[in-house]
Amino acid sequence: QKLPLVSTMVDKKDSYLRFNDDQGKVIFTTDSVVSLATLGTTREVAGNVVFVGYAYEDTASGYNDFKGIDIKDKIVLVMTRTPELVKSGSGKRLMDFNLESQKIRSLFVRQPKAILFVYDPQNAFNDAYESGLAELVQSSGVSLKGKSVSSLPFQICIISQKAADILLKPTGNSLSTMQERIQKEGQLVSVEIKGFTATVRTAVASLDVAGSN
Repeated sequence: QKLPLVSTMVDKKDSYLRFNDDQGKVIFTTDSVVSLATLGTTREVAGNVVFVGYAYEDTASGYNDFKGIDIKDKIVLVMTRTPELVKSGSGKRLMDFNLESQKIRSLFVRQPKAILFVYDPQNAFNDAYESGLAELVQSSGVSLKGKSVSSLPFQICIISQKAADILLKPTGNSLSTMQERIQKEGQLVSVEIKGFTATVRTAVASLDVAGSN
């Protein structure tokens, strides 16, 4: 007996991150964007960008990257790890999925349009290609034809530190200086980035296939 199936795969050539200035001019575009979330269909969102540091909350110390900032319907830029891990020099790894999943749940209730992770500057890696994460994340899947595929309501990607620095340029800071302000001065650096909008596209190609029971 034949089973009607659908094979889906992220089309990296048609997936991209693009920045535009307030005049609509393209400032930066790259296809070096790695999707960390399973998507059933192509998704593309555009909007204002908010940098929320580590997207970390700690009730004991009172540290809260979300204090005074609204991320609803915004594209959110987030560094990996936490201030404590950076201070101790630990957690320099491909990615701590337990920790970052906790952040995603915290972000989820605040209803962003998309999440852009970036390795913090003191991590061992600059991007997902250098760390090998790009080769490890699942970019394809197979499901029964006609059956809806469960997926998150927004895109979750990881971008390069270079892309993050360009995105932060209107703030007068780089990713490194933002991190230094947190570590040395204990300042919250969450900010909505004025003058730039971002477009995040994750293209998903599908193909009908047949399987046998």
